[in-house]
Amino acid sequence: MRSHQQNLLELLAERGARLYGLLYRLTLRTDVAEDLLQELFLKLNDSPAWRQCRDPAAYATRAAVHLAYDWHRVQKRTPNHQALPQETMAETASPLSTMIQRDDIQALLDAMAQLPETIHECLVLRHLENESYEDIARRFDKTAHQIRALCHKGIARMRELLNAEPALRAEREIPHDPPR
Repeated sequence: MRSHQQNLLELLAERGARLYGLLYRLTLRTDVAEDLLQELFLKLNDSPAWRQCRDPAAYATRAAVHLAYDWHRVQKRTPNHQALPQETMAETASPLSTMIQRDDIQALLDAMAQLPETIHECLVLRHLENESYEDIARRFDKTAHQIRALCHKGIARMRELLNAEPALRAEREIPHDPPR
């Protein structure tokens, strides 16, 4: 019988790079992705639930998504909410297009974080991990059609949130004195 440590090392060897990529796509920061990957494996090492789950890779992926969204929540609460690092942008882009792209990516991540847990996990698995609807359905004990519907619902809700965001930003802006 294999030990828990061996199973964890095997998971790291087989899925470590993919989990790191997922964490990077969710945080857009290499330093944060590295830290979260370490935290993920420490948590899995201490987790009795991971030892007994039927699909350890799926459990680890789901835990990674949770860690990334927890990180986003903490970042939103901190007063010095920093802009996304330059490493996420193409080097040939103009400063204006870089700023717009950075804001768009942050808005997408913020909107996705507002979705119900199951929906945002389905969207991450489908659109960031490029998993098939059938594979995702097996993880959630649903049909592929139900997963397609959840993804469609999530994207529709994100569109609503993103379309409402400029109006919310305008409400928060400080009115300027009219020109004299």
